[in-house]
Amino acid sequence: MRKVRMSDIDTGEDLGIMAISELKDLQRKRDYSINKQENDKFNIELAKRYGKFYFLFFKLSTSNIEKQHVIRFLYLCIFMDYENKLVYGNAKKENRYMREEDLPEVLMLGKASINKTKESLLKHRLMFIDAEGHILINHEYCLKGKVLNDQKESMKIRMFEDAIRELYKKALPREHKKLSLFVALLPFINFYHNVLCKNPDCDFEYQIKPLNMKDICEVVKYSENHIAKLRKDLLDLRIGGELVVMLAITGEAEMIIINPRVYYRANLLKILDPISNKFLIKS
Repeated sequence: MRKVRMSDIDTGEDLGIMAISELKDLQRKRDYSINKQENDKFNIELAKRYGKFYFLFFKLSTSNIEKQHVIRFLYLCIFMDYENKLVYGNAKKENRYMREEDLPEVLMLGKASINKTKESLLKHRLMFIDAEGHILINHEYCLKGKVLNDQKESMKIRMFEDAIRELYKKALPREHKKLSLFVALLPFINFYHNVLCKNPDCDFEYQIKPLNMKDICEVVKYSENHIAKLRKDLLDLRIGGELVVMLAITGEAEMIIINPRVYYRANLLKILDPISNKFLIKS
């Protein structure tokens, strides 16, 4: 086994004779530590700007759950604790675990809609009710805090709680179906640039092959005759005084960009900042 004498690059400390395999293992541990520190800093900065977030796994975009129940599920997830239990409280009650009887007050819906929503979320295993009557979110779909080892390679995105809360509370119950399209479009969101595109894993802007409004209609199963209505519906949405969706048209392409206040995947502020700043532009 080949061995070499090494010294620490940062401190100059003599590390003695080490096998190549030990050196590689040491380097992996250092790389992991550096990446974790950078991710932690990034997440702290995100929380300062956009508030708390949870991780949504792309698995939800392939679920057969009814469209109107998607935003209701995302809204319930803002009440998760770090064990995926829903915690609830208001001015009259101290925080406690949420129960079925709290759902009408939480979701602000009538009895019939509550029953259908609850039945749908249970049927599709997005949530559970434990033996004590507490409501839990299935961590295969949403998770707050540390991502489990077996989920680290799963496709996921940060969902910002303030944005979900505002979108939900501003929408009438009949508008809930419309908000489901943000989940339907998850597989097309570019990892870095928040542009809806055909190649979401590409690194650089010049590589992006954007989806236009006609493409979006096809994805969300809207008739092409409704392009104008879909465009208006998207441009009417606002959070924190900012547009949720930006339509950008150049001489070469038309593209749709999602405000990172709603959701964002990557860990790079130098890429995030230019995207966020564009949503500050007003007439």
